[in-house]
Amino acid sequence: MKKTLLTLIVAFATVIAFAQETGLASFYHDKFEGKTTASGETFHQDAATAAHRTLPFGTRVRVTNLDNNLWADVTINDRGPFAAVRVIDLTRSVAKKLQFIEKGTTKVKVEVLDANGNVKTEAKADAPKSVTKTADKSETKADKTPEWPGAKKDKSVKETEPTATDMPEANYYKMQSTRVKASGYGVQVASYQEVANLLEHYISISQRVDHDCLIQVTEVADRKVYRVIVGPFDSREKAEQFKRKLSDFDGCYIIQL
Repeated sequence: MKKTLLTLIVAFATVIAFAQETGLASFYHDKFEGKTTASGETFHQDAATAAHRTLPFGTRVRVTNLDNNLWADVTINDRGPFAAVRVIDLTRSVAKKLQFIEKGTTKVKVEVLDANGNVKTEAKADAPKSVTKTADKSETKADKTPEWPGAKKDKSVKETEPTATDMPEANYYKMQSTRVKASGYGVQVASYQEVANLLEHYISISQRVDHDCLIQVTEVADRKVYRVIVGPFDSREKAEQFKRKLSDFDGCYIIQL
C-alpha cells in the first residue's frame, strides 16, 4: 500500500462547541492487546486511548471519575462500548489512573478538549434560521430540485436571498502542503480519520513538540487515516530519546518510515 507523506502548514480560527456526557466507563480486556482498533491503530493497554460510539477518531477527551474526581485525557481511536449503559471504554492504564480497576466500571463525565488541551465550553445556540418558501399546496417538488450551480429550480418554490446571518458559522484554514520522501524513524503522536480534526489539532501539536512534523496519509481497511508523526530521525535511538521528552502526549510510539 503506497503511503504519502505531507508537510502541512495550517492557520485557522476555531468555533467553540459544546460536547459533554455522563455515564458508565469500563476498560478493555487484556485479550485485545495488539489487536487492530476501528481506526486502524494497534491497541495497547498502556496507551491513553478509548472507544466511543460516535466521537470522530482522533478526538481528545477528558474523562473524570465522578466518584473521586480523578481525571485523564485520552484519544478516541476505537468504536464502542457495545453495552448500552456504558459511554466509553478505556485502556487498563487509564482505568488504573482513575482508580476503578477493582470495581470494573465507574460513573464518569466525558468532555471534549480543544486544540490547546482545554475543555470546550458550551456555546450559546443560535436562533433557528428560517427560509421563506411559497409552494403549491397540492405538490411541492423542492426535495427533487437539483442543487448544483445553474440548475433549473422548480418555479413552485421561492427562496429568499441568503444573508450573512443565515449562513452557518465556519472555520477557515490557510494551507500549504509539500510532498516529501521520508526515511528513518518517527514518533507517532496522533491519528485522525476526519480531515477537520487534523486541521484543528495540527498547529497545536507542531508547536508543542518543537520539532518538524509530518502528516502520513495512508489507508487502513479502505479508510483514509492521517497520522501526525514527529520526525524524521536517522536512528531509532534518536527517536526514542525524543519520545522520552514528550510528556504532553500519552501513548505515542516509534514507527519506521
